[in-house]
Amino acid sequence: MEEIFHPVSSYIVTSDYDGVRLDNCLISRLKGLPRTKVYSIIRKGEVRVNKSRSKPSLKLKKGDIIRIPPYKSSSLKASYTSKRDKDRVIQSIITEEKDFIIFNKPAGMACHGGSGISSGLIEIIRKIDSKYEGAHLVHRIDKETSGLLVIAKTEFAMTSLAKQFYLKTSKRKYLALVWGIIPDEKGTINKRLARDPKNRLIMSVPVDEDGYGKEAITHYTVSYTHLRAHET
Repeated sequence: MEEIFHPVSSYIVTSDYDGVRLDNCLISRLKGLPRTKVYSIIRKGEVRVNKSRSKPSLKLKKGDIIRIPPYKSSSLKASYTSKRDKDRVIQSIITEEKDFIIFNKPAGMACHGGSGISSGLIEIIRKIDSKYEGAHLVHRIDKETSGLLVIAKTEFAMTSLAKQFYLKTSKRKYLALVWGIIPDEKGTINKRLARDPKNRLIMSVPVDEDGYGKEAITHYTVSYTHLRAHET
């Protein structure tokens, strides 16, 4: 893996990133730079928007000037993707439209490389065919979670879909298999989430929740399923 040095630079926000969060814009544009490093340079104030420090959640506007500090990225050209991985991704395609693809991401497959993972679904899809080289993740699903994943074929499509996907009116539904008895058939879990102090790769509920961590609200409905053994 080769390291590439990028000198300080500026980027004037175009209509493609109008309304997009600062962190998502940089993750999309700074190829080869890990997500953790993107968040680090933003929080340290090394990234400036219109000469001011900004939070990762800042919604950009067309014409904003982003100052990007010098950084080193890793070239992934030497990474290898097996035919088995490519076949697995191809078989996961649910539907393909002009501007996007919907995958049924299997559990155990990461959305993107990083943290010891050389290639995730997005890196693999870009190597399947030249028409997918400009593909971008619209959203993400945890590695061990299966579910539908939307991938845009172009930056313009990614920006448009991301705006729709992260509207406050949009909702995500998950199915979780739980062992045991839950007393209430419906309920709400309102617990803040933060990086686990023992394993920084996962999120957990902090022991001390006083203003610490990100707000996370989950509304749940219990659907009891009785399993019965079948003789063969």
